[in-house]
Order: sequence, then structure tokens, then C-alpha cells
Amino acid sequence: MKVLIADDEISICRLIKHLGDWESLGMEVIGFAHDGEAALSMMRANCPDIVITDIRMPGFNGLEVISQIKKEMRGMDFVVVSGFRQFEYAQEALRQGVSNFLLKPISGTELNHTLEKIRQRRSQKHEQLGRDLRLKEIEQKEKWRRKKEFILAEVVGASAPWDAKDINEAFHYQFKPGFFQLAMLKFDGLLVFGGDSAHFHDKVERLLAECLEGVHDYGYAYQQGCYYLALNYPQGMEIKPRLKAILESLREDSDVFKGFFATIGLGKKAADAAGLFDVPGALQSLGQRLVLGQSQVIDYQPLAVKEEIALGPFSNGLLAAIEKNGMDALKSLLDGLKETAFSGSPTGNQILKLAEDVLDLYLLGLKKYAFQHSQKGLSREGLLWEIDQQGNAKKVLDHLCQSITQDFSRILKAVGSAGRKPITQAKKYIENNYHAPITLEQLSQEVGFSTAYFGTLFKQETGESFTEYLFRIRMEEAKRMLRDTDDAVSQICQGVGYSDPKHFNKGFKKMTGLTPREYRKLYA
Repeated sequence: MKVLIADDEISICRLIKHLGDWESLGMEVIGFAHDGEAALSMMRANCPDIVITDIRMPGFNGLEVISQIKKEMRGMDFVVVSGFRQFEYAQEALRQGVSNFLLKPISGTELNHTLEKIRQRRSQKHEQLGRDLRLKEIEQKEKWRRKKEFILAEVVGASAPWDAKDINEAFHYQFKPGFFQLAMLKFDGLLVFGGDSAHFHDKVERLLAECLEGVHDYGYAYQQGCYYLALNYPQGMEIKPRLKAILESLREDSDVFKGFFATIGLGKKAADAAGLFDVPGALQSLGQRLVLGQSQVIDYQPLAVKEEIALGPFSNGLLAAIEKNGMDALKSLLDGLKETAFSGSPTGNQILKLAEDVLDLYLLGLKKYAFQHSQKGLSREGLLWEIDQQGNAKKVLDHLCQSITQDFSRILKAVGSAGRKPITQAKKYIENNYHAPITLEQLSQEVGFSTAYFGTLFKQETGESFTEYLFRIRMEEAKRMLRDTDDAVSQICQGVGYSDPKHFNKGFKKMTGLTPREYRKLYA
């Protein structure tokens, strides 16, 4: 603590400094003042914690100094030095709230006792102030926690609208009659964000406090790149300029928000708290940034009801491309989709719904045609989040098509590199089961590939189609049995998977040029 000593006698100032046990008290004498004007000047310049002052000094006396400085600043403790003949001054000091006195001649014991009492009093006051501040901070945090809980649980959670009075009582709001409106502050570009997220949110929240000063009350909650703002403001207030000021400040603060594009979408304005629950309206406005542009406040405007963009033949074409492993066909379909999407002046939300539908169709095709390992790559939730970060309609579809193309290319590459193992597995299965009915569909399912793709892969690896390979294996086994056993031809026919002897005989002669009986006689 800093101590100023004010007395017109230099010897008294030095005596007080000599008598004080400053180090053990945690105090420091910062200087002497020898008249009232000098004392005032030093107090204003240095803001001491304690002032030890004589009553009688040239210029302003001690009490006049105390009176003046109390008008200008708070927090100083005063120790008044007086004699018995100055009792009337002491009474005046009491009226000014001074409770610390030292009688002349000054005693070191009394001086240190008085200073210790001040130290303890200030310490207790500081501790109490700290407790009060902590309690206030806890109360403020609880207040904002409940405010956020209302937005996330009730507004975003799509509950039935509440009455403003009930919201105030349950969630610490102070809503008043006026307008109620939901705004959504959306950040695009978070894919490349590598900064301090806590600093990011602190900046946004300070901007909200600055730009929304004067509204009745507001609350906010952040979720997945978007701030939900519950606004209540007087009827004569224009809220849009304040929201524009938020966007402008975000643009100016390039250190924190560089690379981001912020847009605000508004729900319907209402004269009651139901306006805070218009998430569909705010989402519709926000979605329009994809076609109207980012970095602006978009008012709610009723849009003509439009059907979803029909996928039409695209659906069957995409599934066929996946089944046949047609990368070129898939690319062509996706290019055509982008042209179709923009032919009818779509809304932003139509574009987002189209992207979601195409992604779901692609994932359905992968599942239908047994590309189980493909799920290690593309994530539905992850890609939808990335799409929502693109900021305009063209980028949305470009990112979707690029992601699907890259994923399918990766799948085909993985399948190709793993091709030999399934073929080996398939050959072993045929060699163990040639005596039973086997189909390409059955074998494809056994090794985990689509029928069309596995048929192509099998021929690439073996040089024979599945039917040719199975036929050859059966005939080779029939030749062995005719040479090495006495089994009847009818038994051998059934033993190699044929139920029709005529069909077996015809196939055997086609391969060897001999009937089964002729072959047995030749090699007997």
C-alpha cells in the first residue's frame, strides 16, 4: 500500500517515516507534502492508499484537503494528526468520515497500531469485495447459462412457444413489450479455421454486447458454426442497422475473422415471444445467402412454395454407375446434375436439400452393391457440415460432386488393389463346391462385391468368365473320375454338378471331342 505524509514541518514528516514499521505492514512511503496544494497535487498524481495529514497546513488545511479529494476519488484512508487544542477540527474530521486520529506528540506504537487497523480493515474489505465479485461473476455465468439453455433446449429444440413472462421467470431474461425476433449469425469458412476458438467467441460476444446495447434484452447460443440470437427490442427501434454493425465489425477485425464470411438470417418479427421460436423462418433467410450472397443481413421474406428439385432419371443412372463401377458415367451424371439444379431459379434451401438427397442416394448405392469398406472414407454428417460451409450454391454442388467423385475413385482403387485376394477366395469356393449349383450372384455375395463388378474382375484376373471357369473345373473333374473310378457315367454327371445327363454329355464332348464312354475306353 502507498502512503503519503502531509505536514508543514519537515521534521514531523521524517519522524513519522522513521516511526512506521512499513515493511512488515506491507506499506511504502511515496513522499512528503508540506502544504495543502502540494498534498492535493500528489494525491491526484499518485492515488495513495493512506494519507497521514496534519490539520493545520499552509494553503488548504488538512480537513479541506480531505473534503476536496473525497469529491474527486474514493478509496483513500486518512489518518489525521491533531493536538488537544484542535478538538473542534477533530469533530469536523469525524463528520467527514475520518476515524483514524493520532495525537501529538506522535508515538510509534500508536502510529503502527493505527496503520495495522487500517491494513486489516482494507484487507477485509478487499476480501469481501473479492467474494462479492466472485458471487456476481457466478450469478452472471448462471444467468447466461440459463439464457443459452432456453435457446438450445426450447428454441433450437423446437418446443412450443413460451409466454415472455414465463421465459423471464424460468431463464433470467428481462423481456418487455416490444418486438421479438430470432436472428441466426452464420459463419462460413470454418473448414480452414486454425485459431483460438475461445478468443474467437470472446470477440463475437463482445461485439454482440456493444451493438445490441439499448435493446430490452437478448440471449445467444452457439451451435455448429452458427449463433442463435433471441432479440427483444422497443417498437421504435430499427434492429437491422445494429445487426449490420456486427457484420461490419467482423469484417474489420481481420486478425481474428480472416477468411470467414458472416451472414445474418432473420426470422419473422412478432409482437410476442412466439417470434423467438421461428427457426424455420430464420433458416430460410439464412439459406438464401447461397443465391443472394454472403456478408449481409437477410430479412425474412415469404417464398413461393416450391417442390424439391426432382432427381428424375439421375437416381437410376447413379445406381447403375455404382453397380457397374462406371467412373465416367458417374462424373457425367454429376455434371448434368449441376446444370439441372440451376435451371429453375432454386432457393438456397432447395440446393442444400438437393445436395443431401444426392449424398443419401450415393451412400444407398454403395450399401446396395456391397461396397462395405467404402464407409471408411466419406462420412454423411461430415460432408453435410462441409457443404454447409461453402457459402454459395455453386460451391455447394461443386464440393458435393468433387467429394463423391474422389470417394468413388478411392473405392475402385481399393477394390482393384484387393482384387486378387477375392479371386483366390472365389476359385477355392468353386473347387470345393463345383458339385453343387453355383451362380455368379451367389459367388459375388460370398466375396463381398457387386455381381456386375465381380464378373468383370473375375474375367480380368483369370482370363475366363465365371461360367467358362466353372465349366472347365467340372469337366476336368469328370475326366479324372472317368479315368480313375468305376463310377457310372450317371453318377459322375451328378458328382460334378449336372442334373441333366444329356446336358453333361453335350458339354463333355464339346470340350474333349469324345463322349464320356468313348473317353473312358480310350484311357482305360
